[in-house]
Amino acid sequence: MQKILFFIYPTLLLFSVHCARREDPIAVICVWIVPFLYFFYLKNFIPTISFRMIFLYSVFLRLLMLGSQPIWSDDIYRYLWDGLLLQSGVSPYLAPPNLVFISELSSGNEAEYYLKNMNSAGFLSVYPAVLQSVFYFVAIVQTMFSHPFLITQCIFVLIEMVTMALIPKILPNQNSGQYWLYFGNPIVIVEGVSQMHPEVLFVFLLALSIKFKNYKNLFLFLLIQCKITGLVFVFNLFKTNKVKFFVFLFLTIIVLVLTVFQNFLFQLEKGFGLFFHSFRYGGILEPGFYYPLSLLKLEYLSGIFSLGFAFTLLLYLFLKKKVWEDVDWFFVSYFIYLLFTPVFHLWYNIPLYFLVLFAPQYERIVLALTFLSLFSYFLYSHPSWEFYRVSLVFFVLGVYGKKIYNHICKTASPWFR
Repeated sequence: MQKILFFIYPTLLLFSVHCARREDPIAVICVWIVPFLYFFYLKNFIPTISFRMIFLYSVFLRLLMLGSQPIWSDDIYRYLWDGLLLQSGVSPYLAPPNLVFISELSSGNEAEYYLKNMNSAGFLSVYPAVLQSVFYFVAIVQTMFSHPFLITQCIFVLIEMVTMALIPKILPNQNSGQYWLYFGNPIVIVEGVSQMHPEVLFVFLLALSIKFKNYKNLFLFLLIQCKITGLVFVFNLFKTNKVKFFVFLFLTIIVLVLTVFQNFLFQLEKGFGLFFHSFRYGGILEPGFYYPLSLLKLEYLSGIFSLGFAFTLLLYLFLKKKVWEDVDWFFVSYFIYLLFTPVFHLWYNIPLYFLVLFAPQYERIVLALTFLSLFSYFLYSHPSWEFYRVSLVFFVLGVYGKKIYNHICKTASPWFR
C-alpha cells in the first residue's frame, strides 16, 4: 500500500506540468493545492525509509520534469534570450529586446521565438553575470542540440542532485522527514526544475557557502551575481571582519556596475529601478503601503517605502544581536525580504524551503507564507481578484499573526523576543 502512495505523487506532478494552464483558476487549485497537501501526507511515511531511497526517489521526481514546457512562467524565454545575445557578442544590459535587431543575432529564428513569448520585451535585463553565464552555456550547447528547455532542465537537475547530496552533510542529525521538506517539495520540483527558475542555483550556492565556511565569501559573492536579492545576506559579514566586509562589498558593486548597471540611468528607468517604483505583483505586506499612498496619488512609491521599511527592520535586528549564526541570519533576512518585496512569485519561496531545514520550528510560518503566495496565480486569470487576495493576506495576518508571534517567542532564540 505504501508503494502505491508513492506512485501517485509522480502522477500528480506530471499532471501539473503537462495538463494545466495558469489562466485556469480550477487548474491552479488542482495543480498546486492538491499536490502540496499530498506532499505533506507522504511526509508521515518518510521516516521509515532510508535516506538513499528518499534521495533516489527525489532525483526520479526531478527527472520526470525533463522535456516539460514552461506553462506556469515565461521567465525562461528572457533567460534564453539573454544567453543568445551573449553568444552573439551583444550585451543584454544595453537595450531592451524590442530594440534589438534580430537580424544581427546568430540564431534569428530562436531569438524571434523567445521575443514573441517573453513578457519583458520592453525592459532591460536585471540578471547578473553568474546567471547569465549559465544561459550563455545553454546557448552554446543549443547550437549542437536544439532543445534549450531540456538542456536547461538537465543542468538544473544536476545542480539539485548536488544540493540534495550536500544537505545531509550540512545537517547530519536531521531525520528524513525534515529533508523531505526540500527534497520532495512540489514547488521546488515544478517551479525550480520544470519551469527552470534560477532559485535552485541560488540554493546551491547558499548550500556551498554554509558547507564550506572557509570559502563563504566567495560563494556569497557568486550568489549575489546570480540574484541581486542575495545582498540581504551580506550584513552578517560586517561583524565577523569589517575589512573583508568592505572589500567584499566593493568588489560586488564593481562587478554589478560593469555588468547589470553598465547603462545605469536606463537600468533605473527600464530595468532594476522598476522594482522600486512601478513593478508590483503578489506582494504580502507591500499593499499596506500601496493603498494608503494611493490616497495621496503617490502609489508609485510603495516599493521604495516597503523595501525601505524591510531594510530598516533588518538593520534593527542585525544591530540588536551581537553575534548571528549565518543560517539564522540567512533565514530571517530572506523571510523579511519576502514579506516586504513588491513582487512575490511562488518560486521565490524555494530558498526558504532550504533555510527552514535549519530552523524546523518555523515550518508553519513558511507554510503560511506559501499559502498566501499561492493565490498570486489567480491574478493571471482574474487581475481584479487582487482586492480579495490582499484582504485574505491581512485577514490571515490579523487572525493568526499573534499566534505565530507567540509561537516564535516560545521556540526561537532570544533575538526574536
